[in-house]
Amino acid sequence: MIYRLLAGMVALTHGVFVVFVVMGGLLIRIWPGVAWLHLACAAYGVLIMVFNWRCPVTDLEIWLRRRAGQSVTWTEYLHRYLWSHFGLRGNEWFVLAGFVAVLLVFNWVPYQALLA
Repeated sequence: MIYRLLAGMVALTHGVFVVFVVMGGLLIRIWPGVAWLHLACAAYGVLIMVFNWRCPVTDLEIWLRRRAGQSVTWTEYLHRYLWSHFGLRGNEWFVLAGFVAVLLVFNWVPYQALLA
């Protein structure tokens, strides 16, 4: 039971991180100091997708789910919770381009305002 709860908490935290990567630039209007953290997290998120790296947080969630007795047939967080619902693997060129485009759309104006 505890492993299932911990896996859920890890998945929720991971989801918050993904949202922060995509839209975290919006927070810099309120807290300009968060820009450096967001840039680092966004770069990490893009690198993981472009180079198809394994995410250690996903590995932790998979380990916890297996310890809870759940069968795990997926390998990456975004594949499990997003891409698979659209029949995608997540490493298609248009998915990567779309991810970067969404990053730019949500973060361009706040960063322009910060630099102005």
